[in-house]
Amino acid sequence: MAREVAVPAEWELRAERRRYGPLRVLLALRHHPLGVFGLVVIFVLVVTAIGAPLIAPYDPETAPSQTKVLQPPTLDHVFGTDRLGRDVFSRVVFGARLTLEVGLVSVLFGVFGATALGLASGYLGGRVDSIIQRTVDVALAFPALILLLAIMSVLGNPDSGPRQFVIDHTPLSESKNINIGILTVAIGIGMMAGVTRIVRGAVLSEKQNVYVEAARALGATDLRIMAGHVLPNIMALIIVLVSILLPVAILAEASLSFLGLGVPPPAPSWGADLSAARSWLEEAPWWTIFPGTAISLTVLGFNLLGDALRDILDPRLRGRGLS
Repeated sequence: MAREVAVPAEWELRAERRRYGPLRVLLALRHHPLGVFGLVVIFVLVVTAIGAPLIAPYDPETAPSQTKVLQPPTLDHVFGTDRLGRDVFSRVVFGARLTLEVGLVSVLFGVFGATALGLASGYLGGRVDSIIQRTVDVALAFPALILLLAIMSVLGNPDSGPRQFVIDHTPLSESKNINIGILTVAIGIGMMAGVTRIVRGAVLSEKQNVYVEAARALGATDLRIMAGHVLPNIMALIIVLVSILLPVAILAEASLSFLGLGVPPPAPSWGADLSAARSWLEEAPWWTIFPGTAISLTVLGFNLLGDALRDILDPRLRGRGLS
């Protein structure tokens, strides 16, 4: 008589995770209306960023006419114009391209580095774990914005000196000549500490499972076990982290641009436009409303989609998982 063998719970979770494909995740989103709304917002943002040259009616960096300064929304300028006469709609559209570029690249850079550190820290343990975690403790001891400003000051080019940007002979801000590459690297490094700690916790849980002991008994190296066994089983967590960290990176870019440490003018940036328009709230409220709304909708869309992906990709939430 055949004897029934109990299948370990962690094996069931691994098998269920491996069945998650992009199509099944999209189909599961139909049970999450807020997640669908977030996906629609992100889709519109991506289409806007890709098709910015076709959508924007004017050059975002130059004014079509010096006589249309601080003009309220009209048929010619649906979002109005700014203090230099530049079309606000065109700047919002092109700002989406900068936002997606900085947000996506910085998150991928930060999560990739943090995943490698978390894997090494959680699986190898010992002195490697101690060195990485003490470094993480030091990074987490600083407020996020202060840490980001410190990283920017280190990565920036001190020899370039401060640049002063002038609008109508009035100083707007003083900023170092920070390019997009430095900005993305700084934001990516700034989010590594928290992600490293989360990945380490997941690795500590996974390495206690039977399949890791079996692979080790068969002679698999540590690198092969980490890359071929542990990493695939924490991939769902990493995907959720990427979706959650994207709005964080977008807000970080907007905050740095607002403080004058982002991409320097006249490049279109939602945060920089908010900074330039803060003194004109009463005279030209549209100058702040539309970039601010773009930031809010983008962050909301990514947050809603991230929450939905967390429910779908976590097999323990059976009631809201894949059907």
